Amino acid sequence: MDSKNINKINRFLIILLRLIFLCIILVSLFYFLTSSVNNQNKYRKIDNPTEIKNSVGYSVFSDFGRLRTFTLDNPQIPIVINPFLSYKTENTFLYEELCQKQRKIKSIILQYFNQKTKEQLFLMGENQIKEEILNQINAELSMGSIQALYFEEYIFLE
Repeated sequence: MDSKNINKINRFLIILLRLIFLCIILVSLFYFLTSSVNNQNKYRKIDNPTEIKNSVGYSVFSDFGRLRTFTLDNPQIPIVINPFLSYKTENTFLYEELCQKQRKIKSIILQYFNQKTKEQLFLMGENQIKEEILNQINAELSMGSIQALYFEEYIFLE
């Protein structure tokens, strides 16, 4: 082969390599842009206690920490919950009661999840779970009531 043919082949191969590289970049960019939008809808929105703390007139009780328990399933499925409660700031007596009844409130939350299967919890939805637990907690309180229950973490470990 003469040098003209080799140069033509080299140019063709370089152009082909550039086209392949450009295709890889375009496909990666397309996948990155479309998949990030779709994946955001698959996960729950994390409740953020700092947003509640910054709201006027409300305080957050978050002394429970991360709670670990199991569902009613067989075999049991571990679940991790990090709850926090919102209450009116002006009610200092309620804060004191929450401190005193912290173990009882933890027990209410843990027992609730122990009495449900993973499927039941998914079918109920997070809002209904929060409402039922909130009602049980408020039934135990005498100095006021909790305005809202939030989960910073709500994870099933499998």
